[in-house]
Amino acid sequence: MKQTIKQIINKLYVVVAVATILTGAVSAQQPQKSREQFEQLIRENSQIQTTEIQTNIAATQNERAVTPKKNLTNQDNFNLGKELALAKFDASGIGENEDAASYTILDLVYLIDRFEGQPEAANLKAILKSVVRETADADRVQKDIEMVFKIYLKRQNAGQKWYLNAGMTSMNLSIATYFGEDAGIKKGLSELQELIKIAPKGTPKEIIDPMNVLAKYVTKTAFTEEDYIAIFDGVGNVMDAATA
Repeated sequence: MKQTIKQIINKLYVVVAVATILTGAVSAQQPQKSREQFEQLIRENSQIQTTEIQTNIAATQNERAVTPKKNLTNQDNFNLGKELALAKFDASGIGENEDAASYTILDLVYLIDRFEGQPEAANLKAILKSVVRETADADRVQKDIEMVFKIYLKRQNAGQKWYLNAGMTSMNLSIATYFGEDAGIKKGLSELQELIKIAPKGTPKEIIDPMNVLAKYVTKTAFTEEDYIAIFDGVGNVMDAATA
């Protein structure tokens, strides 16, 4: 994450003239944590990575299957899980935060492009229309995005389901940790622990090892400031390993 956080120029931001450049990693502990700060910290990283991964998949589609460590489909689905989780987070602020709808629109435009030619694209276009026309509240938009995730998940094999869920869990845990939401952290750590148990054969240890480091926090009943920082950085290590 510390590397990817520095790569923060996204094509969608260029389109709407709100590109942001970060020059370094930001600690999970900010004096004033806000949605805007979190967006600036993390929201564009996985979109850049996924675009690059899709390009690589197209370039190598006629080559022999890659090893699990370099499986570009695994990387792509991990990032997709992250993006859908981020879209839900952005949608949660609709009606309360003036920038939430704009961020959600950007997320949906990206996801529509990502799902081009697949049935989920039509569902995402309908969600986008509801956000633009302000005909759906935050709860409705989140549920609709979750439904897209479930529809796509159902079409995947067991291995790809794992990477999708791992990506979504990692992003949700990152969000909960950044904002110090202990209940969300506990939920994310429990989900991560379950993912470790059912990891597909051949899952790189570079992904499982940082997950195991995080799993040790699941027994905690309260989290210290140091815990928040360690968990946030630990999730970053999982994200880096899954998309390397």
